[in-house]
Amino acid sequence: FALTSPRVASLPAAESVPSRADGRAQPENPAQLENLSGLPPPRVVVVGDSILLGARDSIQSAFSDAGFNAEVDARQNLSTGAGAQIIAGNLQAPADALVVFLGANDSANSAAFSGKVRQIVDSATGVPRIYWITTPEVRGRYSEANQVIERAAAEHPELSVLRWDLTSGADPSLTVGDGLHLKPSGVEALTQLIATNVISDFRSDALARLAEAEVRAAAEAAAAEAEAATRASGKDVSEPGRGQDNRDRETSEAAGMDSAFTHVGGIDRNIWTGFFAGVAVLSGLFIWRRRTRGISVSDKT
Repeated sequence: FALTSPRVASLPAAESVPSRADGRAQPENPAQLENLSGLPPPRVVVVGDSILLGARDSIQSAFSDAGFNAEVDARQNLSTGAGAQIIAGNLQAPADALVVFLGANDSANSAAFSGKVRQIVDSATGVPRIYWITTPEVRGRYSEANQVIERAAAEHPELSVLRWDLTSGADPSLTVGDGLHLKPSGVEALTQLIATNVISDFRSDALARLAEAEVRAAAEAAAAEAEAATRASGKDVSEPGRGQDNRDRETSEAAGMDSAFTHVGGIDRNIWTGFFAGVAVLSGLFIWRRRTRGISVSDKT
């Protein structure tokens, strides 16, 4: 097993359990992965040439057994340019993953091949994960093509490289005499490499999305509960400084009431106090004078 980039995986010929790029072991049978309840069946588009054609039914079955809706389109002598048109048509409907096994029928012009790889990646905008399977390097131009794919993966985080060239190169019994097309053991190994990585990645991504949704829902519920408790206590602290604002408003309202008593009818309270004090004094003098006059008359009579 060889690891050449953070998103490169191969299947060891001597082992039944493939390894991912991150080093984690995967289930021996990808069909045994549990389906995630409540989610629609994931859609996987798989496009390749005659190498993939030999494993078409096996790949289709592996994805179907795991609850995936897989569309496997493999054709004789399919070039990357022609494959790009097929992929563009298949991606008219949303897809969760795209698997590509192309490059064996292209010319030795690596610049032209690079442009076709870029065309396919660009056409898959919106597809969360793209997987490109490398061609066994039985010819020099296949090595150059594989390097183009690795460089593309370094530029596009959604693109992962599945190093079939390393797996088949380590075990010649997986392919026929040309080193490319598959024997039954090669069909099984290629199916496992593709299905295990795609299914496992989808499951991890889906679980991460569900966990994120649960955290968000819990946070919203906690915020709603806190707001309800705040309203029940008669305080509003839903925003920073809001409680202090309320207290300042209450103080201001109290001051306004005091001001209303201080200024009645537009006249200062001190003036009113003086006025009523004067009235009281005059009333007292008036009563005193009347009493004095009453006593005086009585004495005279």
